[in-house]
Amino acid sequence: MPGPKLEKLFEFIREDELIEIARGLIRIPSPSGEESAVMDFARGILAEHSIDVEVLSRDPARPNVVASVGTGRGPVIVFNGHLDTVPVPDPWAWSAGPFAGELIDGRLYGRGASDMKGSCAAMTYALILLRHLYPDLPGLVQLQLVSDEERGGHFGTKFLIEQIEAGRLPRPDAVLVGEKSDLKLRVAERGVFQFKVRFKGRATHTAYARAEGINAVALAARAVAALDRPIDRFHPAVGYPVISVNMFHGGETPNQVPAEAVITIDRRTVPGETMESVLAEVREVLDRAVAEFGGGSYEILTGEDERQIPFTPANMTDANSRLVYMTNPNSRLVWAVQEAYRQVTGREPEFFVEWAGATDGRLYRQAGIDTVVFGPVGFHAHGPDEHVLVDSLVTQLKVYLATVLNLVTTSGLG
Repeated sequence: MPGPKLEKLFEFIREDELIEIARGLIRIPSPSGEESAVMDFARGILAEHSIDVEVLSRDPARPNVVASVGTGRGPVIVFNGHLDTVPVPDPWAWSAGPFAGELIDGRLYGRGASDMKGSCAAMTYALILLRHLYPDLPGLVQLQLVSDEERGGHFGTKFLIEQIEAGRLPRPDAVLVGEKSDLKLRVAERGVFQFKVRFKGRATHTAYARAEGINAVALAARAVAALDRPIDRFHPAVGYPVISVNMFHGGETPNQVPAEAVITIDRRTVPGETMESVLAEVREVLDRAVAEFGGGSYEILTGEDERQIPFTPANMTDANSRLVYMTNPNSRLVWAVQEAYRQVTGREPEFFVEWAGATDGRLYRQAGIDTVVFGPVGFHAHGPDEHVLVDSLVTQLKVYLATVLNLVTTSGLG
């Protein structure tokens, strides 16, 4: 059960205030590259509560809001979340408007509700509560609301980590990333590798397609069918790897056999897979597709597009397996979140080993910083009717508050 300090904090939680912050964020469209307005809104909320706020950016058009509370004497704990979203290509497919912030039966709808403006609202509200109720809180609790997560983090979390390494921001002892995890601890995640394949054929008039042409689009289609398949290679910390062909371009005009086609592949890796092993598997499939097609060629292109994420390996908070976390965690942060979950819910925490995308948590792990992803229950991220369960946001908020108190009242950090 929560101790006196937690009980005091929990008494001041107002669900309607949390919802209003989340709605305010959702109602401001912020596809990657257009984050300024939503960052201004978030900065304004924090400033209203006399919280120290900085706006840091590699590019002024892609700002990041960094806000801090606490005395600075003790551990540095960071809440990290992104306010950029993917676009809305299909507003007609939504039951409620994608930027309306509709609340229906305890579900908050809108682009970014699940990924991850609802969670950012919970983290923002947590900072507000700590500022007003524990102004002398030991240590430092820092909120990072970042841009550019959906495109790899160059203007967001990667930039902030550069500031940490340069000594312009304090180095965190612990980082909580609020991406959706269904209220489970996510201590590992698949790696990411995005690359292109260019297929080359022979152009000719459609009339001569069967006599002299080699149709690059048809060759690419055969390759896509062979590549886009389940991969039966399970890892206990992150589940299965994934390969998906997500973009296809080819042809110049309707009456010409296309000489070239390009596909873009998004490959999610598990521990033990390398860039070389992934490309070797892809080449094996492509070689077979070209041979069966009877002509044409291909080349694999890596690093050709700044929107693509280069090879980033699968990562875990600790070098040990997931089973170690469940029995004898080496990470102080993992312990603190587990204990917080027990205090808040009265239940044993679970570990997240399900289908999920990459998070900015990988960037902190690569920097050697203890990191856990813990976020709400949400549905349909990147699609129509995206929404988050409000009661899960309240639970997330309480677990974050409890985690902070667990860390600042023990000698495990700082």
